[in-house]
Amino acid sequence: MGRMARSDSKKIIIVSNIGKSILTAVFIYAAYSKIIDPTAFIKNVKAYEMLPRFLINPFGHSLPFLEVIAGILIWIPKWINIALGLMGFMLVLFIAAISYAIITDKIINCGCFDSNQEAGPMQLIIDLILLLDIIFLSIFFNKKDSSLSSTGE
Repeated sequence: MGRMARSDSKKIIIVSNIGKSILTAVFIYAAYSKIIDPTAFIKNVKAYEMLPRFLINPFGHSLPFLEVIAGILIWIPKWINIALGLMGFMLVLFIAAISYAIITDKIINCGCFDSNQEAGPMQLIIDLILLLDIIFLSIFFNKKDSSLSSTGE
């Protein structure tokens, strides 16, 4: 491997670590705010009026722990694709919920971090950027895995 290829590889690894750090920080911070005040988060989930009543509490209590698990698993090479898939799935749900709130003109708390954040276009943009980060990391780690298997390493 030439000097240029090694340099590019190091840059990509640095960028991917920054991407993983951002996702970890966002997901764990979001989980923390939901764990310290589960009642407020469940109230926010209920306000979206998207889930059947019997799913609101289980969803509200389990989501923060899934966010923490994904934030940790992203750093374990064997589990990174699972973590990225879980984070991507959660973000798609968040994007759908926020889009629904925008389309139906609901003025509700996002439930994203603290209870004072309104579900609106800015949060939608943030979630889309995070989803792009996940797509980049998924491509990078799947390309890395396929190059390792093709070289016999």
